[in-house]
Amino acid sequence: MDIGFLFGWAEEEGVDLPTKADGSINIPAAFALYDEWKKKGGGGKAKDDGEKVSKNELPSSGKSGKINLTKQEWAQYYKTLGDEQHGNFVYRNEDGSRFVRLPNKIVIDNGDFIKPKVIRVLMFPQEEEMDTMLNILAAKGIIK
Repeated sequence: MDIGFLFGWAEEEGVDLPTKADGSINIPAAFALYDEWKKKGGGGKAKDDGEKVSKNELPSSGKSGKINLTKQEWAQYYKTLGDEQHGNFVYRNEDGSRFVRLPNKIVIDNGDFIKPKVIRVLMFPQEEEMDTMLNILAAKGIIK
């Protein structure tokens, strides 16, 4: 299971992820929380992973509709994909998911260049908090 899925699960289920003393997410404890939830029978319903097109013809998530980016943010996202193809750095996790950094948001996708599919968008109240999270995930080797 990748970190993007974990954040998505917590958001969808309304679960508060455990934090450390410094306020960052305790990733191992969060995965343990998810495992415990699964053991208790959580997740019995099927999920709709299908990507749909929103009113403005930009991709959005399936039933949840939680992938809300402005046209400018979509443009920045696709520009970053093009820049990566030309050698620029983009964070990725071990399953190949790409972590695209936008102002105050991280867009997590499937890592594909031909048919990129946004899995989750993480929003942050301040850019510094987003930078801190990316640095912690990189230091732990979760993203590279």
